[in-house]
Amino acid sequence: MRRFLCVLAVCLTLAAWPPPAGASDRALLIGIGRYQRAEANLPGIDKDLAAMKEVVRALGFENVLVIQDEEATLDGIRRAFQRQLISGVTGRDRVLIYFSGHGSQIRDFSGDEPDGTDEVLVTHDAGVDSRGMIQALVDDEFGELLQKIPAGLILVFIDACHSGTATKGLKGVNLTETRSEPDLFYKVLYYPGMPTASRGGFAESKGLDGMNYISLSAARDDEKAVATPSGSFFTRGLRDAARRAAGAGTPITMTDLKAGATRFIETSMSNPNRVHHPQLFGNTALADKDLLIHGGEPSPQPPSQPDPTQPDPTQPEPSRPTQPAPVQNLWAELETLTEKATYPVKVSASQPRYQVGDQIVFTCRAPKAGYLNVLNVDPESNEAAVLFPNRFHPDNRVEAGAAIVIPGPGDGFKLRARPPRRKNLVVVLHTEREVNAFRDGYQIAGQNPFKYFSDKSLFAYKRMRGFSVASKPSGQPGPQTGPTAPTPAGPAYGAGKIVTWID
Repeated sequence: MRRFLCVLAVCLTLAAWPPPAGASDRALLIGIGRYQRAEANLPGIDKDLAAMKEVVRALGFENVLVIQDEEATLDGIRRAFQRQLISGVTGRDRVLIYFSGHGSQIRDFSGDEPDGTDEVLVTHDAGVDSRGMIQALVDDEFGELLQKIPAGLILVFIDACHSGTATKGLKGVNLTETRSEPDLFYKVLYYPGMPTASRGGFAESKGLDGMNYISLSAARDDEKAVATPSGSFFTRGLRDAARRAAGAGTPITMTDLKAGATRFIETSMSNPNRVHHPQLFGNTALADKDLLIHGGEPSPQPPSQPDPTQPDPTQPEPSRPTQPAPVQNLWAELETLTEKATYPVKVSASQPRYQVGDQIVFTCRAPKAGYLNVLNVDPESNEAAVLFPNRFHPDNRVEAGAAIVIPGPGDGFKLRARPPRRKNLVVVLHTEREVNAFRDGYQIAGQNPFKYFSDKSLFAYKRMRGFSVASKPSGQPGPQTGPTAPTPAGPAYGAGKIVTWID
């Protein structure tokens, strides 16, 4: 994922940090939202790739190749397999393959399928002629490519679907006609004459069960994966599961990723008839393998971990399902917090506008003794990075009048302006009661000194002066009494904000 929420680049200078354990492993991420045939285009595939970059780095993959849209032709995908996943790979390495785009079905011309159909991943240059769909990646060829990979462990994630009833014309299906939410698309591409047999997931067969191979696909045979402008539900669920595991310090397995993605889809999809259920294929004996253990050959067992399916009473997890309803517009929420503050906190930037590449410095001053949190908000991802406290300064207790400079002298990072060009919101929150957004935040993948701002921290502020606690969400224990009356005013807090521009 972009190291600092698309706006600020983090330049790490702490040479003493060791390289990640999975640095020699390889990942190939393929995303196609823009097709040669524009009627097949899908929204949010760029968001899928950004989310999956975060997932693979959480799993220890640093060598990551991304091919997108025009790069992801059939020949482009073949070349990427050879260059990234076959050449130079050994039996001690892991490889990871991810695809987000359309799936489809074609007639089986090789005669190896009892139902007479092959499943395909729809490449950028796929088209239709008298034989049906051409220039697509057929499951037979995909299996052959996998068999050429000499890695000790092969992980595959397919965010596409392949079943459905053919319609008139080559197109994806917009769900606005059948749902209240706008801009939702099925990730299956229909075309005239498309066979409609329904069988196992892409690359489920082809004799791969005996390999060090396991695949997680977005949906069952009779279901359809869904894309949105904010990203596809399955991929967003993978990211959510990876964040939870990273934040809790627990192992990550394919079983965990499947369960986490399923939970995310079920809780995020308003129409239960559209819920799709991720499926595991391949060598399911690998489903409970800790993906953070490096290499494909046997490794020493790590120290015993708590059962990741059970809550750890000593480590409260900042997970979204245990909090009130997810925040829809974090930028607006934080601006509202600033407006309702009972006293101001001064914050400034080294300049109001920046060119790409410029170094950025923020300064804020504590009006009184207490606890300070500084956040940078990315409007696209609806996330905020906690700039202070951070890995270098985890204690956010400040004295009255203290000036906090980010980055400060001796810090092992720099902040630089980077694309895209847009405005950038920084919010400073001050309380006399302890709130530490770094401690309670979500881990950002890689050697990042920051964390994501969590709902736990947000609602700690919202329970303070000027806000009432929301009623208990449906399905939570306890009586449902509807919206609660405003609570008495809580502890006071201070806030400030600054908007800068990247030109």
